[in-house]
Amino acid sequence: PTALQQLLSTADDGDGEPAAGNRPLLLLGGGGGATSSSSSGQGLFLGGGPRPQMPIRSLFFGARKHSADDVLHGQLALPQRFASPALSMMGLASLDPFSDDGPDDGQTTGWVKVVPKILRVFAIVDVFSALMLYHTRSMDCEVPLKAWLLGGILLGFPVSHVVQGIALSNRPLMQWYRLTVTRLRGGDEPQNFKIEGLTLYDQYHMPIDRLMSMREHQDFQWWCIEVTEGPQLLTAYQVITHPREDPSKDPVCWTLEGSIDGVDWTVLDEVEGAEVPRSRGAATALFEDLFHLNDATRSWHVAGLFEMIANGAAFAWLVAGTAWVNAGSDMCVDSAPHLWYYCYVLVVVVWSFLGTVTTGLILAAVWTVVFGMKS
Repeated sequence: PTALQQLLSTADDGDGEPAAGNRPLLLLGGGGGATSSSSSGQGLFLGGGPRPQMPIRSLFFGARKHSADDVLHGQLALPQRFASPALSMMGLASLDPFSDDGPDDGQTTGWVKVVPKILRVFAIVDVFSALMLYHTRSMDCEVPLKAWLLGGILLGFPVSHVVQGIALSNRPLMQWYRLTVTRLRGGDEPQNFKIEGLTLYDQYHMPIDRLMSMREHQDFQWWCIEVTEGPQLLTAYQVITHPREDPSKDPVCWTLEGSIDGVDWTVLDEVEGAEVPRSRGAATALFEDLFHLNDATRSWHVAGLFEMIANGAAFAWLVAGTAWVNAGSDMCVDSAPHLWYYCYVLVVVVWSFLGTVTTGLILAAVWTVVFGMKS
């Protein structure tokens, strides 16, 4: 606060407000050390370590730069100091790859943008196939084109729903976590431990935002966490040492538990003699060998195997449908023309799509190998 007042006083133009062209930029950073201000009086860096070489806007995914008068008028809430220069506390929130939502809809690229559109096209095709089945219910065809359309619908979203159910069958989603400390580095009572917090990693192995998505507090020998954005599958975690307390108060033995309702708890990890860094505000190595992940990993592998079998069945069904369309070119064209022409167009479009995608992947691979860059 003293450094901030001195900085604001140097930027005052005499009317009690910072001059328009002399407003200091407030930067928030991590690392250890005391608060320092720039030598020119034009900026203030809260947090130790080397001064950032990039704008804070780049670090926070497009956030605008804030001036010191924003703080005075309550437009910027100062977060707790960062756990490490790697910004382990401020990790990206997990994103659903099948959703159009993201940090910035104008910047979504790649499969995150393409996959939802392709799925919408498949859904529309399934609707048209169902309508065609209803429209041609009274028409007779010597080859099983109706069964082929119905099988194609069932091998689409219904099978994907089954695969998702298998993958999530043994995935324990928990919203409350607690770290029970049993021994400190200095041998003091466990309830006297001091840490800055925990960094939790979600199902995509991305750190959960500690400022926006978590509530943390110490209760005797427990460090309690509530994930406010909802239940998560914990895949790893880190313990962050306290930025100011003596290293003797660092926990070295603990038990991590998780709960769905905050009442019944399940042991997720037990640690004895952990290598906790002596530096302040630093994070430990990742603890990833969690008890509950064995069943979740097994379910994920079973779901992947079922997905490959379903893809093979879908391809075989496409080949069978192609043969049936060819066989019905002499018989079904007259008895069920709408059905046959629809199946014919569907077969041509699907094979063309598969050929185009395959050719594109081959060209992209050749481009990457020859030119040594991503396409």
